[in-house]
Amino acid sequence: AGFIWVGNAQNRMVELLKERDELYKQYDFYLSENNALFGGKSKKDLGNLINTLKGIVAKDNEIIREVRTSGVQKESDYVGQNRENTSRLYDLERNISALRTQLNNRERILTERQEDLKHLEATIGQLRLAVLALTGGVLLLLLYIFQLRRAKVGRT
Repeated sequence: AGFIWVGNAQNRMVELLKERDELYKQYDFYLSENNALFGGKSKKDLGNLINTLKGIVAKDNEIIREVRTSGVQKESDYVGQNRENTSRLYDLERNISALRTQLNNRERILTERQEDLKHLEATIGQLRLAVLALTGGVLLLLLYIFQLRRAKVGRT
């Protein structure tokens, strides 16, 4: 009883659910990655998370389409099965919404990290310039001291 899957549709749904499980495993893996300088998420980690979340959202949309378009219900089980499908659909839509929120948060964090990186690169450039200027100043001071000693030796 219940939802009757047509052979290929059932196989397709099993395949889609396996693919989603694999994407979710990737998401868990990337979520545990902390390759940044101080142990946080690096730009690459965040990019991987975002891409995986996008893949999960796309796969969930594909599953929803498959649920909506595949299978035939028996007339007697229509009401009960329809409730189950609706519940599952709402669960998937809530899941998609939560994943989109996570995706937006990850993209915001990635943007912030990119801005931080630009600021750090600018600061490094300024520090390099300052070190170069100080090195030049020290060299000029050494040359001046060397000439003073030379002049002093020449007078004695």
